[in-house]
Amino acid sequence: MNWKQLQATICGNIMTFCFGLTVGWPSSTIPKLMNSDILPSGVLTIDEASWTNSIMCIGGAFATLFFGYTSEKFGRKLSLISLAVPTLCGWLFIEFGTNVIHLYIARFLGGFGGGGSFILVPVYVTEIADDNIRGILGSLTVLSHNFGIIISYIVCSYANYFTMPYIGIIASIIFFFWCMMIPESPTYLLERGKVSEAQASAMWLEKSCKLKLETTKAESSEKFVLSDLYERSARRGFFLGIILITLTCSSGAFVLLHYTVTIFQEAGSELSPELSSIIVASLQLCGSYVATFLVDRVGRKLLIISSSCLVAFVLTIMGIYSYLASNGYDVKAFSWIPLVCLSLVVFLAANGSASLPYVVLCEVLTQKIRAFVSTICLFEDWVLAFAYVKFLPFMITSWGLYGALWFFAGINIFLSSILLLYLPETKGKSIDEIVRILSR
Repeated sequence: MNWKQLQATICGNIMTFCFGLTVGWPSSTIPKLMNSDILPSGVLTIDEASWTNSIMCIGGAFATLFFGYTSEKFGRKLSLISLAVPTLCGWLFIEFGTNVIHLYIARFLGGFGGGGSFILVPVYVTEIADDNIRGILGSLTVLSHNFGIIISYIVCSYANYFTMPYIGIIASIIFFFWCMMIPESPTYLLERGKVSEAQASAMWLEKSCKLKLETTKAESSEKFVLSDLYERSARRGFFLGIILITLTCSSGAFVLLHYTVTIFQEAGSELSPELSSIIVASLQLCGSYVATFLVDRVGRKLLIISSSCLVAFVLTIMGIYSYLASNGYDVKAFSWIPLVCLSLVVFLAANGSASLPYVVLCEVLTQKIRAFVSTICLFEDWVLAFAYVKFLPFMITSWGLYGALWFFAGINIFLSSILLLYLPETKGKSIDEIVRILSR
């Protein structure tokens, strides 16, 4: 393991940890805000709660476009440092907010910082990491995010409402000062013709592949133009990027984690919804931890497809249970099914379909088109996430919980079938080798 590259990766992923705090915050907090006068303005309505949950995704969508531009204009490092500002401000609004408008602003800013982290950190890690550890370092993004979710679940379930923001505030400040100490991406510096600075950055990172600098310099000598997307490798990379990111959002894990307490209440689980949520988040963290060890051993493609198919199977089983429960059948003997199934969904998704697409997205794109295509793919991710989070309560009302679960199961099967046919294995391959495969 290259400890300098690991240090830079951990620093960047403090922001994905903070985003995990933001994602986990609503599950236990929103039900409290709907049933008690925590805010001076009073309890939240169903519509206000829905917007409080989903407006984060709008912030993420705007962040994708904004940081996709700034990462090319001002660099990866400066863009990363700036993530601390909206994240810090978002938690301040939660700490000192007095009405639902303040919550909307807080959630938008939290999504803005989180959306920026998910476009900047994977690109930065891909550009600083050696080929043999790129998968492990890349998978730390989702591991850190999931760690933030479980911390948020625990704190929001058992501590005072005003305790959680302090964790986000402290983490944002630590990140701001630590990020100043890590180097700019050598790939970005070469793209700007700053060869000596790129060499200094590579020396700090102790990059093992010396020739990679010269290769990247040759690739980056020309600026991106839209006609670059007509190349076969670019078209296939763009297509695979859209499919991968759609699968990540549609795995079911992301949207279900926003409503774990509600889902356990709807499904009739006998365990405390708060405790069930923490168990689920713990297994998600375990799943992403396992993925960091398997990604450079088993390979990306097998993990993504197998986890997606298994997620679809488990969602189908949970849907059957929900269907029977909602139609008056006695399912008390099987009250453990919601917890086990949702735990399996997030564990399996964290092993592949909800985590590794962010790694593979940057691997199937050349340096020239990476920033542009990543921006488009992640913007689509946020728009889709907003739609899922915003309308899941209405899906449950219209179709029943079982209908929503079967909907996500079907999408998983469909998208994994496409990846089975068209996605190449990227394990242990350089970006050049992957591009050559996509060009065939």
